Amino acid sequence: MRLHRLSLGAIGPFAASYDLDLDAVATGGIFLLEGPTGAGKSTILDAVTFAFYGDVAGREASKDRLHTDFPTALEPFVELEFSVGGVRHRIHRTPTHDRLRRDGSATTTVQTTVRLWRLEPDEELLSNRVREADMEVRRLLGGLSSEQFRQVVVLPQGEFATFLRASADERRDVLQRLFATDHYKRIEEELISRRRSAQTRLGEADQQVRDALVALKQASALGDDLDVDSLVAASDRERGARLDDLEASIGLAVLTSGQEVAVATASVDAVAKTRDALVRRVELSDRLTSALARRAELHEAESAILASVARVRAAEQARTLAPVLAEAHVRAGAVDSARAAIDTLPAESTDVAIEDIDADAMRLKAEVLRAQSSALEPVIVVESGLAMRLGELAALTARVEVLAANRQVLAERVAASPHHLLALRAELDAVSAQAARVEALTGKLAILRAKFVAWAELPALATALQIAKADVLAVATTAHDAREAYLRALKIRLEGMAAELATRLRDGVPCAVCGATEHPEPARPSLDAIDELTLHELDVASHEVLATLELARERATKADGDLARAREAAGDADPAHELAAVMAELVSAERAVEARAELVAAISQADTGAEVDRVSLAELVLELATSQIRLGAFSGEVIEEQRIVEASRGPYPSVADLRARLVERAAGAESLARAVLVLRAAEASEVSARHLSDRAAREAGFASAADAAASVLDADVLHGMNEKIQAHQRAVTVVAEELARPEVAGADAEAPDLVPVLADVEEAERVRDSALMRADDARRRVAAVRHCRDQLRRAETLTAEVRASTRPVLRVADAVTGQASVNPRRISLSTYVLRERFDSVVRAASRRLEHMSSGRYVLEPDEATRGQGKAGLGLVVLDQWTSARRDTATLSGGESFYASLALALGLADVVRDEVGGVELETLFIDEGFGTLDADTLESVLEVIDSLRDGGRVVGIVSHVSDVKDRIRDRIEVRPLPDGTSSVSIRT
Repeated sequence: MRLHRLSLGAIGPFAASYDLDLDAVATGGIFLLEGPTGAGKSTILDAVTFAFYGDVAGREASKDRLHTDFPTALEPFVELEFSVGGVRHRIHRTPTHDRLRRDGSATTTVQTTVRLWRLEPDEELLSNRVREADMEVRRLLGGLSSEQFRQVVVLPQGEFATFLRASADERRDVLQRLFATDHYKRIEEELISRRRSAQTRLGEADQQVRDALVALKQASALGDDLDVDSLVAASDRERGARLDDLEASIGLAVLTSGQEVAVATASVDAVAKTRDALVRRVELSDRLTSALARRAELHEAESAILASVARVRAAEQARTLAPVLAEAHVRAGAVDSARAAIDTLPAESTDVAIEDIDADAMRLKAEVLRAQSSALEPVIVVESGLAMRLGELAALTARVEVLAANRQVLAERVAASPHHLLALRAELDAVSAQAARVEALTGKLAILRAKFVAWAELPALATALQIAKADVLAVATTAHDAREAYLRALKIRLEGMAAELATRLRDGVPCAVCGATEHPEPARPSLDAIDELTLHELDVASHEVLATLELARERATKADGDLARAREAAGDADPAHELAAVMAELVSAERAVEARAELVAAISQADTGAEVDRVSLAELVLELATSQIRLGAFSGEVIEEQRIVEASRGPYPSVADLRARLVERAAGAESLARAVLVLRAAEASEVSARHLSDRAAREAGFASAADAAASVLDADVLHGMNEKIQAHQRAVTVVAEELARPEVAGADAEAPDLVPVLADVEEAERVRDSALMRADDARRRVAAVRHCRDQLRRAETLTAEVRASTRPVLRVADAVTGQASVNPRRISLSTYVLRERFDSVVRAASRRLEHMSSGRYVLEPDEATRGQGKAGLGLVVLDQWTSARRDTATLSGGESFYASLALALGLADVVRDEVGGVELETLFIDEGFGTLDADTLESVLEVIDSLRDGGRVVGIVSHVSDVKDRIRDRIEVRPLPDGTSSVSIRT
């Protein structure tokens, strides 16, 4: 990687734009970046680092210092041309900065931007996105990080001695950042994680073995006689032998329990036979006892059964008389129904005994009542219309009252209308006077509104005038500066005209000024020489700024005129209060205009209404007189109709109610006459049927028809009695047959005792069941133990497989993490890598330090800091003249400088070799050399000079005179009178 050109502007103290041709100062392989302290030398290094990484060189520096604090219209930028592998690239970056808005009211933040080009073979934009460009730059630089770049390409001021003075922990942090040893730390962590997983798998496998042994112990039911811990600790062979013995002992228990079951089963069978024989005797004795008891019960029920037989025979005889008895019953029911019908008639119809009622007299009474009801028909017609006529009378009366009231109201209104019209006309005169002011107030309001608008615009116009004046001042300053720049350039050009003419001199050719053909000491151009093109550009820029100034002055003049006109239009006082008062008066006058129109309409309406009221009053008086006459006549008619109705209705609510009552009584008398005739016929028929049934009952053997009817039974009752009689007869037969059987007849009269035999059977079965349970338990234990042994074998196989598969992981993890069992030095992988990198740095630095110190000093690792797994990053200086080892803190200022420089160069060499793939052809060293004496400075410069091997270019940042005397090619940084700085190249 080689740097070719650096351009920057508005960066740090460099307010203007500068372009540095780095190839021009790189011809000798070494150049100087010099200038007074604080002029901006480190800013050049910051610009290089920022171009590549968007960061600055010094670890203590801040990107905030990139954008210049000096006023400039130039956008801050850094542009760097570089080559990697012979291919040129260009990168352009702008830092985050604040930019003034166009109206000058505030600033806005502009975010960082980047553009990266490949220039060969054809120019091509690779990226214009920050993240993408950063990744591409890092790829081009072989993966070199910003930290590594600062260490191997830009060695910033104040950081040479950092690594030399650092503690072991601080060196560890530096080395980890530079060499990315966190990768090895991640390997350690990954192996630790895998070891933890392997140990977990081993633990789980061992636990499965233990769980299988615990299950086997529970299955064998041996309790404390089986020690799980000892079995876990035992070898597979010993464990298998002990478990074989266990399985054999449980198998023997199975055989023994089977024999016990056979003996107990035979005993149960023998006792069961005795029990069955005794149970048979008990059953026969129970049958005999039951049969004898049943025979006694049947004997006791014999008399009741005989009575039932007689009752059934009487019922069957009475069933032959059923038709005659039914006919008599129907006739008696007809008599009861006829009497019940008479009882349901109204009490007025049956107020005498039934036997005394005359049907013909009842018919005559009904005829008389119907005649009375017919005579009331005309009165009912009058009564039905009376309510409507009373309503008409009430309506007519109300109409007369309303007409009288309306006449009174109209009379009063007609009398009051002249006074109302006078009041309306007076109000109209007052409102008309106020409405006449509308036109005058409208004109006054327009004038006040114009003044108010002008008054409101005054602040904005005053601000615009101030801004315009400020713009004039700013542009005038810029114009003055531009003109001064042009005049300075013109002066420089005139002063350097001799040098410009000297560039055209040729030996043997006469000088155009003096005519001489020899030119022994031609004038040389100064560093700040100005050519004709630059002078022309400055002149054009000056005139452009003057044109801008003229436009700014015109805008200021216009703003001043606008403000003056607004002040003239606005007057001396704020018109807001007067404007509000006039607006209120105008609103009142406009409301008066509306009120005037309403009053004119009201007066017209009042005139019309008064005439209408006078006509209506005359019509109303005539209608009232007519209605009063009609009311008198109609009232007499209604009173007479009321008298007739009252006289006709008697005690009833109405004549219609009286007529309904007469009709109801006539119907009741007619119904009673018919009911009496029906009763007389039913009684005669019932007497005839009763005589016939009594004669038939006596012929059938009953005392009377009533006795025969009492003997009749319901079919279901008769069927039930027959079933009961037959069941008794069957039961007698069954008992006789049971008692006739030989086994029952010869059975024991008293049942033998079963309790002792049943107790013997229960005991024998208990002994057998106990033996069966022991046998089942033994068989289950054998099956469970065999199952558990199968699980144990699988667990043992799994454990062996896990142990074999995890053994390499555990061994490698223990070795990498420094476990003493496999790593006697107890040093971890990351610590080992750090130590190796550190030793490489120390070796590279020692070679350079030995040369710088004329063979006196070399650097060595401090062995006292190593051991017990420590990284051992301690550092001592060996004085080869005295063989004394010194702490780096005891070095003098000059010794400390070249020791730290040697260490920094060694660190850069190792980092460069570590990154690989990209040849770093440009190196900057930013450090003060003032602490070195002349001889040491010479040695240091020889070491730096050796860095040029292989085409490398070294840039030294210093303002020491001895260094400047030794290096011809340089980049010069100079402060300017306005506080900014300029930068130029001198070769």
